[in-house]
Amino acid sequence: MLQEIRTSCEPAVIGVRNGLYQTEFIDAKSFPSKDVKDKFADVFTNPLNLSAFKDECVKAFALKRAKQTDIVSCDSGIFDLDFLISQKAADVIKSFKINNLIKVPVEIDGWSGKYFAVSFPKYGVNIVNFPESIFVYQDYDKEQGKFIDIVRSINAPDEYGDLMTQIVPRKISLSQKVKDKAFHINGMGLFFSRDILDAFLSEQISGFSLHDAFVLA
Repeated sequence: MLQEIRTSCEPAVIGVRNGLYQTEFIDAKSFPSKDVKDKFADVFTNPLNLSAFKDECVKAFALKRAKQTDIVSCDSGIFDLDFLISQKAADVIKSFKINNLIKVPVEIDGWSGKYFAVSFPKYGVNIVNFPESIFVYQDYDKEQGKFIDIVRSINAPDEYGDLMTQIVPRKISLSQKVKDKAFHINGMGLFFSRDILDAFLSEQISGFSLHDAFVLA
């Protein structure tokens, strides 16, 4: 089983109160040239482009009051990356099978240690067995005085596409085997295996949060 993972948005964890990101790329400061910026963007569109990105210096900048964590949220703009990770987090992840993981060294100005911009493999919703999955929307229950989950049946990718802004997955069944221990399902989230998450907890990896969406695998 895999569980949805996101970067933490808690001020007590990440330091900043915007609830979105701790770091950002600033064109004039982050990239020594437009060519380097373009190559950096290309890496995250296709893992094969990684070979063309050699020893380039890319720098991210922490927001004022941002705390240093192992999983780092980033205002990545045009770059299709997930987040930044510390060397400590990278060492945990590398022991698990993840095909086409993209990992590029990034310096975070003013922070100690090595960091990397990462992007995990992405799969389309065609790998989802919709009739066997559980999706919900939330409705306010006056008697209970809170929002509750209402199950919504979804039978096909097109149907999900029409409703994806109104519903969220809770349990996702797959129609095919995926061997990766961490991967995206487009429009549904980024999911890590229980083994990786247990290793994160054991190694006290900071800066992430878990959500109530699971992939049955």
